[in-house]
Amino acid sequence: TYTSHRDDRILTGFSITGTLLAILISIIFVVGSGIKHKQMFRFPAIFLVYSSVTLLIYGFFNFATEFDRGTVICSSRNLVETLEKGAHHSIASL
Repeated sequence: TYTSHRDDRILTGFSITGTLLAILISIIFVVGSGIKHKQMFRFPAIFLVYSSVTLLIYGFFNFATEFDRGTVICSSRNLVETLEKGAHHSIASL
């Protein structure tokens, strides 16, 4: 499907905003769990710490790929455009 440049910029903006919000919440939760480490590092709560650290790592990767979509990853919103103008590593992997 074809998406306009404006729609692509709006989608990228929302993705970056959501990613930054997830990173902010994860950082607050990890800092809070470091302060209350005796309560948070016990059995049921350790899964929340693990999931927030995982969300933090995912957020950094997602922010990096959304911020510089043209050079970091080999995909675009349009499959035909990706196949015609792919990066070197994406052409080799296809």
